[in-house]
Amino acid sequence: MTRSSPDLALALAGAALCLLTGCYQGSALESAGASASSTGPGAADDSSAGDSGDSGDSGQVVPEDVVPEPLHRLNRLEYNNTVRDLLATNLTPADSFPPDNVTLGFDNVAEGLTLTPAQMDLYATAARELATATLETAPRYAERIGARGHATATGQAGTAFDWGWSMSRHGEGLAFPVELAQDESVTVSILAGGDAVGEPTPEMGLQVDNVEVGHWIVTSLPTAPVVYSVQVPLTQGPHAVVITFPNGADQPADNIFNSLVVGYLDLRSEATVVPPGRALVYVCEPAAAPIPEDCYRTIVTGFTARAWRRPLTQAEADAIFNLWQQLRAAEGDDVAVGLVVRAILMSSKFLYRPSFAAAGADDSQGAAPLDDHVLASRLSYFLWSSMPDDALLAAAASGALRSIEGLRDEVQRMLADPKATGLRRGFASQWLATRALALHAPDPTTFPTFDEPLRAAMIAETELFFGDFMINGRPIGEMMNPDFAYLNDRLAQHYGMPLPGSPTPTRIDLPANTRRGLLMQGAWLTANSASNRSSPVNRGRWILEQLLCTQIPPPPPNIPPLMPPAEGQTQREMLAQHRANPVCAGCHDLLDPAGLGMEGYDGVGAERDLENGQPLDVSGAIPPNTPFEGSGELALLLEDDPRFVECLTDKLFGYALGRERAIEDIAYRKRINAALPAAGGTLDQLIELIVTSPAFRLRTEKAE
Repeated sequence: MTRSSPDLALALAGAALCLLTGCYQGSALESAGASASSTGPGAADDSSAGDSGDSGDSGQVVPEDVVPEPLHRLNRLEYNNTVRDLLATNLTPADSFPPDNVTLGFDNVAEGLTLTPAQMDLYATAARELATATLETAPRYAERIGARGHATATGQAGTAFDWGWSMSRHGEGLAFPVELAQDESVTVSILAGGDAVGEPTPEMGLQVDNVEVGHWIVTSLPTAPVVYSVQVPLTQGPHAVVITFPNGADQPADNIFNSLVVGYLDLRSEATVVPPGRALVYVCEPAAAPIPEDCYRTIVTGFTARAWRRPLTQAEADAIFNLWQQLRAAEGDDVAVGLVVRAILMSSKFLYRPSFAAAGADDSQGAAPLDDHVLASRLSYFLWSSMPDDALLAAAASGALRSIEGLRDEVQRMLADPKATGLRRGFASQWLATRALALHAPDPTTFPTFDEPLRAAMIAETELFFGDFMINGRPIGEMMNPDFAYLNDRLAQHYGMPLPGSPTPTRIDLPANTRRGLLMQGAWLTANSASNRSSPVNRGRWILEQLLCTQIPPPPPNIPPLMPPAEGQTQREMLAQHRANPVCAGCHDLLDPAGLGMEGYDGVGAERDLENGQPLDVSGAIPPNTPFEGSGELALLLEDDPRFVECLTDKLFGYALGRERAIEDIAYRKRINAALPAAGGTLDQLIELIVTSPAFRLRTEKAE
């Protein structure tokens, strides 16, 4: 794709603006929904309005109002997953977007997903990079390694420089490990600059497997670095690539010294490949088509329909094709395709998920079935945090999603699909604190054994554990006391358990009376600790809010800070002093008992018997003043406590709908909780009950 001219950039911006405005405003939204549905099946049948809680498949509409989902912008996880499935790309551009707002514990709540001009700039950058990576032929092997970050992470000799790494003058090179999947002819490029006082002018060498393959006199200054390149044949397998500074000099007595600064090491193979995503865009080849323009129309309109996750209206299809025609006049046929792709990726119909009723739906009872494709998107973003696949879009087009049985079939199929990791990474990571653990920084002096492999193992343990319950048919309560866990050798060693003999997390059977279950997992225990100690307050809050949905009153203003324990003092003793203040007691009488019962684990989730040399007291209590002794007794209590399942229902229900809670939701959640035991009480059945609930499938026409 060539660089677009200023006029073309303006045209593209104008086209994108047209796609971004006037799409979801009042009646325009409803007419768009009706038009989109007109290309598919006719009006929905009565079964699409059924109440899965009380009437099963009877098709009766419940009298309560249904709260509509507001316009829902894709969050970072949803954006990355969507472009992955839309374009078959490994790029994750949303990693550079600002964090999404967290509302009610989750970052997929529509009311919190605002959009700023700065974020639109990031969307524009991402669209350009995605279009290029999808459509342009690329090197079969390509890697660029930043020298500064790599040298810092690997502890190599030298010092950090503004834009790179200043090489050591004492003969140590800067080493990079490289591994090729096959033999390649590779162009190796190094961004470098140097200077010298006296002699000598800095020189730079490049070694591959201890053989010098390139040597340069670096005359460019650090303020104006240039790229030095050489082509090298490399065989399949690992290679040791080293940048050297063979004539580094540091003789201050003679006023002679020099420097060499390296910005990056870039490797590009001579052999090229067509990106896999190109076939998803170029569904036909114009050069082989009898009428190339017809093929291009199919390409741009087909891609737009996939990106917008619904059929196009005739007017939309004409507008997209007209946009391509205008762009091709200035830039050529295939460049115009890339520019259309960029415009679509910046459009509101890609970035947002609307909610509108099916065409011709009867709203005389106050609620109407969602449009088939809207329902498909709601389902896929709930279970996959991504766009619908071809099978789900086909189910929407055929009307299969209008029946309870059709929805259940899709839920079971989608939960068994690898893309169901989207529910683990979207819902479970926030509910069970693995996302918080990814950002937590235990103090290395206090906890020297905590490292990145341990963090990764803790995150994997919890998310795989949740994923297992999605498909294994076990009652939800067994999360507290299961007979299995996901451990690797690193995590088992940390827990003091027998090693499974695997560096990757493995499902292993566990005997009774051993460390197991949700409450004893290191992820939430560590994430809810202070950097240098455990935190009964944070752990107590997590237990009450995440497992029991107990409302914690906000702290009063101007309360004194919670001080760490004094030398030789336990946290139980410190918190008892804190609760002696009546201003503090209101919250801490509720929070502290639950967290103090988890003091058998230190700040990184390792078991312990002593704190500051004193035997631990692990007695605790949960509302309404139910005592327990340690994590094992608490797990047995919560396994049979209906509040745990009801709390999970509340959180999963809110996450599925992606909006703030409303009083109208209470009746639907009660029906789901009442129906769950008869359905088996399992996580997959809970998901089915949520998906088949009128709150998920219907919308009121009175809103917006």
